Amino acid sequence: MKRTKILIGFLSLAVIAGAVLVAPSLIQGKFPHPIKMLSKPDLTIADISVDDDYKLNINQANIGEKDASGTGYTHVYIDGTLIWTYSWSALSDTNFLVAGGSSILQPQAIEGVSTIKACIDAKENIVEKDETNNCLEVEVGPEVSIQYLSMDPDPAKVGEAVEIRFSVQNQESAPAPAGQVTLGFEINGVAFAEQTFEIGEISSPGAYSSIVLDVDSLPSAGSYISPTGTEYTHMLDWTKVEFSYGTTALSSDYGVYFNAE
Repeated sequence: MKRTKILIGFLSLAVIAGAVLVAPSLIQGKFPHPIKMLSKPDLTIADISVDDDYKLNINQANIGEKDASGTGYTHVYIDGTLIWTYSWSALSDTNFLVAGGSSILQPQAIEGVSTIKACIDAKENIVEKDETNNCLEVEVGPEVSIQYLSMDPDPAKVGEAVEIRFSVQNQESAPAPAGQVTLGFEINGVAFAEQTFEIGEISSPGAYSSIVLDVDSLPSAGSYISPTGTEYTHMLDWTKVEFSYGTTALSSDYGVYFNAE
């Protein structure tokens, strides 16, 4: 009986001693390197843009806490079709694999308005913190607008010829390439023949190329209220605006209001 009591007492002391030794570290949260055990890389396409030479700039980045290692690929699509496949091992700049790092991938130059989609780790070789942010899709290319400038003669006269001047204005930082614009329009509901113009490269934001619509005989006067509430005798409305390198945004009020005698 005495031997049994001594053994039980020894085990009790061991358990109590173990509790005393373990409990402080648990309470203070002293686990061995918990962040490093849970950290992962997080690869993403941070941005897609076009530079002044019409080259794509695809910004690849690792926004995770850990470097990405292993074989991987980046895919680039144009208008839904896979055009370029890049093996990371063939790239000269792979800083995007380092935690917090990024690199610019530059495929070939493009022209016109295109939908560009880039996917990093396209074959899902890397285990990441977030597997849903590997792709980015944007529309790139020139964005231009048609802006009214002036009329000759001014005021115009009903039944007589008139020239209406417009500008094709660049709205983006990237240059708008040379091309054509075809304009269809009507004045006071009377349709006129479509006119096509050659336009040169428009280099910078705010720059423009001028075009002149020829109207052989101005239609009869009517009554048209502009968005500002002012009444005019004539309104020009677009029926077609088509650029050879894509669609365009028109001026804010869409039509052109003016008075004629």
